[in-house]
Amino acid sequence: MSEVSAKPTAGDMRAVGKKPVILPVHEEEARRLRGIFQAKSTLSQLAFGAEYGVGSQGMVWQYLNAHAPLNVSAAMKFARGLGCDIAEFSPRLADELSEYQAARLGVSSCSEGILRTCEQLPVAQREMVASFARFLLAQA
Repeated sequence: MSEVSAKPTAGDMRAVGKKPVILPVHEEEARRLRGIFQAKSTLSQLAFGAEYGVGSQGMVWQYLNAHAPLNVSAAMKFARGLGCDIAEFSPRLADELSEYQAARLGVSSCSEGILRTCEQLPVAQREMVASFARFLLAQA
């Protein structure tokens, strides 16, 4: 599996006319997402889009085939629907989301490391950690 490490910049994301610019990183993310979708989803693209709020069948198809670049919102919906982590198909968006969460919480680099570690856990274990963190905060 080839690693695509180029991070698109805001300038790269500009649309030419109405069609968004698709970079190699977007194609790699779509390839990974399509593989996970084919392996895990029992729903049609139409049903998946409606069930998880991704949009129409056409929008799901565009994300799966790199005709529309993934964004954090769509990635979160796909991850929830497929029971996987965003990092499995888009390390770029997982990092972006992690950076956003760290900035929003104003966490230290130590806390950021803890967040990154938790993101690698399966969903059920991550929810247990979050529950324990809420318990600790309530005790403070």
